[in-house]
Amino acid sequence: GINAEYGIKMWRTTNLPSLDNTNTLLGCNAGVMSIDIDERDHYLVAGSNDAAVRLWQVNSSAVKSQFMGHDNKVYTVKFYNHSQRIVSGSHDRTLRLWDVRSNK
Repeated sequence: GINAEYGIKMWRTTNLPSLDNTNTLLGCNAGVMSIDIDERDHYLVAGSNDAAVRLWQVNSSAVKSQFMGHDNKVYTVKFYNHSQRIVSGSHDRTLRLWDVRSNK
């Protein structure tokens, strides 16, 4: 099942100093180490302690893709090439390149 403990909370900051929780993205099985949001704010990518990289569609809160390939915690994720690709770095001492369109 989905563990809400590892959800990614999204907050509205327009009414500072108060914050409004607008959404929680679920689907991680372990703590999240890094996130990035694409340049149009449509997608969020996260790397986590379960060695996975996950991609969410922000407006629907749905996990669009899950990328597996690292053997250890994913410490960093970043969109690049106009958000068509994701690069991830892991404690396993590897960098991986993922294609958002082909989910590979």
